[in-house]
Amino acid sequence: MTVKLYHGDCLQVLGRLEAESVHCVVTSPPYWGLRDYGTATWGGGRADCDHKPKSTNRGKRRELPNPPTGWAERAEHEAFGRLCEKCGARRVDAQLGLEATVEEHVERMVEVFRAVRRVMRRDAVLFLNYGDTYRGKQLLGMPWRIALALQADGWWLRSDIIFAKPNPMPESVTDRPTRSHEHLFLLAKAERYFYDADAVREPSTGEQKGYMASARVYEAAVNERRNGRLHGNGVNDVSTRNLRDVWVIPTEPFPGAHFATFPTKLVEPCIKAGCPEGGTVLDPFAGACTTLLVADRLGRNGIGIELNPEYVRMGARRIRQDCPMFSSVDVVEPTASSQTSSGERRTTHD
Repeated sequence: MTVKLYHGDCLQVLGRLEAESVHCVVTSPPYWGLRDYGTATWGGGRADCDHKPKSTNRGKRRELPNPPTGWAERAEHEAFGRLCEKCGARRVDAQLGLEATVEEHVERMVEVFRAVRRVMRRDAVLFLNYGDTYRGKQLLGMPWRIALALQADGWWLRSDIIFAKPNPMPESVTDRPTRSHEHLFLLAKAERYFYDADAVREPSTGEQKGYMASARVYEAAVNERRNGRLHGNGVNDVSTRNLRDVWVIPTEPFPGAHFATFPTKLVEPCIKAGCPEGGTVLDPFAGACTTLLVADRLGRNGIGIELNPEYVRMGARRIRQDCPMFSSVDVVEPTASSQTSSGERRTTHD
């Protein structure tokens, strides 16, 4: 199996990848207005200015303040704004999630996933993890805004999976419940797609087995009548059931600098169900490279894209250390001079 990690802007890299070459996409884009991933530079102003409080936070979690009236108009002067209040330097940053408005962020998400769809095979699927956020007293509904925008752009929205966290991040709120879940959407490029339901069957509870036994008989009869044969190895196995759409998975600590790592247990069923063995999994927002790590463990090829050079080095090291004897990572660096036919420089880490 091969793992290739591209350092660069996801839209630019996606434009260079081969069309219809990816079997499955598992990713978690930057959530709007929550974090700064440390990729900004500053243009103009004074060279000796530290550009506070607009400087990047280098991986430390920082929540945005509640927006004032006229959020869009005053975004230039907020904590993640575009201007330094000391010297007037302008922030230059290709990362997603720091757009001035919700609408702008959703538009950029649609643009990115349109480019993702181009590199997906016709039978490929996308698992998209996204958490919601508040502004003032308003829950913004960001996951569903994005999911519905993607559906309007031509995606098949097949499932809303709830990623329930038994160990959520504490919140100092007293007028609403603490948030303990995120959304994981299953989307497809076409009406018919690859999905291995048998690979992700889960144990049945004792109370359900009687009901499930009769349900299996009916399901088998329907499949035999439709296909002329029984479909699926586990259809009559009453000790297991079809995967449900609420997944209770604890968050996992990660000692690296990346603080938004999603659990390996969240990625595993996505890849098992959505990618055939030997296929290729893509994560256009690789971060700590959890998707690529799990793909490598499960015998799939991995392609990742990451804007932050520190995360690229960290992710390559993480995969290499996971299985030192067999894992290698081909890191592809952008370069102004065409050292390869595609204008890229490759460094293999193994």
